Amino acid sequence: MAFKKLILEKVYITNHNNFWKVEVLLFCINGLF
Repeated sequence: MAFKKLILEKVYITNHNNFWKVEVLLFCINGLF
């Protein structure tokens, strides 16, 4: 869980202008796991 959160935070920091992509990614990950 912590590792997944770290990855999402890294993606958010790298693509702060594309936050919606992080939301979609989070939704997909939650759906899979």
